[in-house]
Amino acid sequence: MKYPRYTSYEARLGLERLIVFSDIANQIGADWEYVAADENRLDEFLRVYEQEELTVDEKFTLMIIIVSSYEEWLRMKKTDKEKDEWPRIVAHLEHEYKIHRNTVKYWSVLEESDLEDVYRVTPQMREIEARFRAVPRRKSR
Repeated sequence: MKYPRYTSYEARLGLERLIVFSDIANQIGADWEYVAADENRLDEFLRVYEQEELTVDEKFTLMIIIVSSYEEWLRMKKTDKEKDEWPRIVAHLEHEYKIHRNTVKYWSVLEESDLEDVYRVTPQMREIEARFRAVPRRKSR
């Protein structure tokens, strides 16, 4: 099976059948999945991910929206407490890592060593990435 590297228009249409996005998001073409993020709707997005029958492309795209929403929350938060939804996000990223590998790598910003120049979620994403890098891969025959 081939796993997605980029979002697709078909995935966007599929998600728009399940979620009403903001007018601004609906007017955007490129980077729609980042504009559709909303830290106040994180639980709603997770419920759709957990309860609806989604295609691999829809899961990939929705997880980008979910992580982007969590990033927004981290930027806006007034506390050091981790948001309640983070363990659910991690569970999905790890359980379906093959689908979300590119999302984890994107938010991990592995090429940047200065944490002042990365996303707020980067340290947490690097922990996920490190766990999967440590797992030996089967060699192809």
